[in-house]
Amino acid sequence: MIRKGLLFLAWVALIGYAVWLAPSQGNEFQLVVDLLTLRWDDYNPLVIAVFQSLGLFPLMLAAVVLFDRREQDVPAWPFVALSFVLGGFALLPYFVLRQEGYTFLGKRRGWVRWLDSRILGALTLVAAAVLSVYGLIWGDWSAYLTEFRQNGLVHIMSIDFFVLQFLFALTLSDDMMRRGYWNGATYWMACLLPFVGPALYLTIRPPLLIERRVWN
Repeated sequence: MIRKGLLFLAWVALIGYAVWLAPSQGNEFQLVVDLLTLRWDDYNPLVIAVFQSLGLFPLMLAAVVLFDRREQDVPAWPFVALSFVLGGFALLPYFVLRQEGYTFLGKRRGWVRWLDSRILGALTLVAAAVLSVYGLIWGDWSAYLTEFRQNGLVHIMSIDFFVLQFLFALTLSDDMMRRGYWNGATYWMACLLPFVGPALYLTIRPPLLIERRVWN
């Protein structure tokens, strides 16, 4: 109950911060349009990499939280769908309402098989690695810090990046137990290695244990 209260307060604080305290230059909308339409010539590769990662992170979280579907009073999919637009701001309310769960009751077919597939993990890992290398090698950190201080979109999406990493870490142990799999090194790698860690976890994790409780 304390954790839920803290998550709710964090959600409210994030919304309040984004609305009233985050910096703004007034050109955030144009930045969004340019990044979505691939007009990247005039932009810092680090900004591009972080922006694109926010489209991939919700998919990685979907491959974890959507397996909650039989154990929750509130379905995860509406929050996951909104997270592709609103990021962690959309997912945090689900984590406030979510109960811990360690089983998957159902059949491994259709979208369940796809989300559980190591192929999906490998695809996200390749994409995460490419974006990370692109941003870290060709990006300008000094310029990014200036943009973080001045541009509202860069400021909020940077915070959102780490919110999504935190939410993945928050549900990771449930996913590992749901698979009868616990490895401390893998857990901390996925929690502490931003972006690439969760993608690597999705690539190496074993399949779901179906209709079997693996933690009491």
